[in-house]
Amino acid sequence: MSLSEKIASAFHDNWRKTRLKEDGTYEPRWKKVKDVEFIKALDLGNLPDTIRITPENDVEIDIANTCYSQLSEDWKSENKQAAEVVTEILTSGKTYTREEIGDIIHTAWLERNSWASSDPVLGLPFAELPENEQAKDLEQYDIASQVMRSTEIKR
Repeated sequence: MSLSEKIASAFHDNWRKTRLKEDGTYEPRWKKVKDVEFIKALDLGNLPDTIRITPENDVEIDIANTCYSQLSEDWKSENKQAAEVVTEILTSGKTYTREEIGDIIHTAWLERNSWASSDPVLGLPFAELPENEQAKDLEQYDIASQVMRSTEIKR
C-alpha cells in the first residue's frame, strides 16, 4: 500500500470516529455508488450488511461501517485526493508554516469541491476561516505526518 493510500485510509478512519456508537459500530451513512466496476463485481444474492439495493435499484454503501479498502472507488476518491495533496507537502523537501500548509490543503479542497466556493464560510481563504474550519484542514496534515512517521519506523 502506498503512503498516499495509507493516509487516505487514516483520513477515512478519522472521519468514522465522529460516528462511533457505544456498541462499536458506526451511525450509518448510506451513499449511492456510481462505480460501475464495483457494482458489476457484487454478488447480488449475497450482499454484505454494508451494501443495499434501493427500491429504485440503486446500489448504496454504508460508508461509515465500511473500512476504506472496501469502499467503492467513487467513495475513496475525496480521501485519496486529499491524501495526495498532503503527501506532496510532506515529501516536497520544502519547509512550510502551518498557515501555508493549511492554505495549500484548503485551496486544493476548494478546487475539488467547487460548490463550496459560494459558501459564506467554507469559500473563504484559509487565513479567514473560523478556527474550527482551519483545524479540519490542519488535522489532515497532522494525521498524514503520523502515518508517515509510523511508516518510516516500520521500515
